[in-house]
Amino acid sequence: MQRWARINFILVAVFLLTLGKLPLVPSLSEGAPEPKVTICHFPPGNPANVHQITVGASAVPAHLTNHGDAVCAAGASDCCFQSGFSPSVCTSFVSDVNNCGSCGHACIRGQLCSSGSCVCPTGTALCGSACVNESTDNNNCGACGNVCVTGTACMSGSCQCTTPGTTLCAGACVNEQNDVNNCGACGTVCTASQTCVGGTCSESCLPSSSLSVLIQGTNVTAYVPRASWSESATGVDVVRIEGAPLAPTTVLTTGPVNSCSSCSSAACGAGVTVCTGNSNDVYVITPPSTLSASATAHATAAQSFSGGSCDTCGVAIDAATGKAWIAEGSSSSAGQLEPYSPGSNTFGAPIGLFGVKTSEDISVDPVRKLILSAGGSTILFEGAEFQIVNTTSGAVYNAPSPSPFAGLELDASAEDCSTGVAVASVESCAGSVCTPTPAIQKLAFVNLSGVTFTPGSPGTWSAPTNVQDFSPDFVNLNFGTNGLAVAPGSNLAVVAGEFGGSPGFGVVRLPATVTPATIPAATDWVSANVPPSVTPACGVWQMGRDPHTVTAYRSPNDEKAYALMTNASRTCLVKIDMALLLSAPRNPGTHTANPALIPAGTFTFVAE
Repeated sequence: MQRWARINFILVAVFLLTLGKLPLVPSLSEGAPEPKVTICHFPPGNPANVHQITVGASAVPAHLTNHGDAVCAAGASDCCFQSGFSPSVCTSFVSDVNNCGSCGHACIRGQLCSSGSCVCPTGTALCGSACVNESTDNNNCGACGNVCVTGTACMSGSCQCTTPGTTLCAGACVNEQNDVNNCGACGTVCTASQTCVGGTCSESCLPSSSLSVLIQGTNVTAYVPRASWSESATGVDVVRIEGAPLAPTTVLTTGPVNSCSSCSSAACGAGVTVCTGNSNDVYVITPPSTLSASATAHATAAQSFSGGSCDTCGVAIDAATGKAWIAEGSSSSAGQLEPYSPGSNTFGAPIGLFGVKTSEDISVDPVRKLILSAGGSTILFEGAEFQIVNTTSGAVYNAPSPSPFAGLELDASAEDCSTGVAVASVESCAGSVCTPTPAIQKLAFVNLSGVTFTPGSPGTWSAPTNVQDFSPDFVNLNFGTNGLAVAPGSNLAVVAGEFGGSPGFGVVRLPATVTPATIPAATDWVSANVPPSVTPACGVWQMGRDPHTVTAYRSPNDEKAYALMTNASRTCLVKIDMALLLSAPRNPGTHTANPALIPAGTFTFVAE
């Protein structure tokens, strides 16, 4: 029996092996534990009772599918149930930017989660909803919400100007070396009769002209001679342009007056206006309209210009010294410059110009102690010579040879003494006869910040120069560019035609910053016509005669730069806001203002 039992066991075992029901050897995995996985378990119906549990790997899919559980990574210690729209998470409140400190507390973009709190990276700060670098962020410079204005950039936590040589003052980048409202330091304001040179308020360059402006406090008063080199009316009109009302009046003179120059600096005491007649007569007017002195100058010959002849042809005051310089004719040197002290009513020794006539309008630079006399000639009328005279030494310097202005008929002289950019107008032709068709539309520039002088009798000067053509924009200026003046501290110049005809003029923006090597040139310009006025005294505008019925000034009331012109009949003045005109829309492809779009307030008419 035992034998048959053993045989039966063997047969059953073979049968089972055949059927694959009995392993030949024990399984390798037999007795090995199933891998365990830590999950965040959310009990069904009670997800608030979330807790970590460990289950076998084979049970994980069911937990994820049926309960919304989440698998935990190493170091994860916290659980958040986010059923419905996004998966649940097993995380760490210490470092998870989406669950920082608690479930659902997400840090804003750019923040880090550190020890359960949202923080910006080192070197940045939270401003609004972003981490920013307050050392370099233009919208949050040094502090949240501190926005750097145009022309500045955030550097080291402060808004700094990007243009070299400029400083941020009251929200604008300015050059403290020549800004009249921030001269040398933010908020240091020069008076309306001064300009800023090298960070110091200095008296402005004044040109000679047919009319002048006296600024005292808030009062702006114009002095308008009633004659010219070719007209014989006597008297000087006194007209209040700004400030306290003052009825227009006329200062009576014994002879015709062609030019006036006014000075309100400390060197000129309570203010003074000096005027010249055609025949050696000099008149001193104290404000507002008292003829306080008269004198006889020492011209020894007449000078002839395209606009007429004169013995004493013009005057410009040196506001630094209070001394007036009179442009005169001389039998020995063609032209001469005679100093006159109105306070003492005395003259100094004339400076001869070595056979060259004076400019139609000279200009005095009190900062550099110079007189500019462009257009002097040894022939009839004007020429290409540009003389510079040292007011201290009396030395005279001619333009270099060959002249950079050869072939031109320079006319009037002016200067922006904040930068040292000198300007000369160019009349319509070179030679003894001028024709206005076609008019030459040029200005000559000299950079006096880069001038050098070579001594001699006369000496010579050299500097960066330029002759700029403004055609066809200045075609409306009768006989080309003639009258010329720069408003102190504005970098703005006015240029006008002459002898009636078209009421055309232009405004030119000069460079605000130059170096000794800069080739000077206008940076913008606009031409326009003085419009007809409804004021009966003004009517249709006619430009006056030589020596040019135009000047410019900076208002003590609104700090704007204004051109001021009188008409040919001396019945009306027009005040022109030069910056406002420059802002006017232009005719397509030109620098000519569209007359229909010139802003209201650009022109103000005042009856004389």
